[in-house]
Order: sequence, then structure tokens, then C-alpha cells
Amino acid sequence: MIKVMLVDDHTIVRDGIKALLTDQDDISIIGEASNGRDLLSLLKVHKPDILLLDISLPDYSGIELCEIVRRDYPGIQVLFLSMYTTEEYIFNA
Repeated sequence: MIKVMLVDDHTIVRDGIKALLTDQDDISIIGEASNGRDLLSLLKVHKPDILLLDISLPDYSGIELCEIVRRDYPGIQVLFLSMYTTEEYIFNA
């Protein structure tokens, strides 16, 4: 079972991704957060295999959070979600 955590400040985005992934037998959504502070609290209790992370959150940037996750939880894979199309965000990630 692949454990996934969703982090996006838009509820509709999280709900849409949840709807797509919930039907998959080998994927389990183990948590959701709408900001970086809540994500960091969740990670103290739940350890996802994959973190679907918005690159732009109200309190942290996704890039900052990715650095924290890579340092403190090296086994978690991060997949960024973004509406940005500039290469700058891709290379910074």
C-alpha cells in the first residue's frame, strides 16, 4: 500500500486529488494539510511514502518544506503541485 499525504491550501484541489486516488486499491490517503505548519505537525505522527505538495502555501513555500522533509524525513518522496509555468520554480524544486 502506498501512503500519500496531500498538502494544498485549496480544498477543491485536495478533494479532486483525493477523488482520483481513493479508487486505487494500492493507494491510501493518510493525511491532508492546508499549510506548512499543519504538515509538519502531521509528519510527527504519520509517515507517508509520497507527499503531494503545493509549491505555494500561505505560511511556507513548498521548496522550504521540501528541504525540511528531505532533511528530517529522507524516506519521503516529494511530488510538487504547481500552477506556475516558469522554469525558475522547476529548477529551484
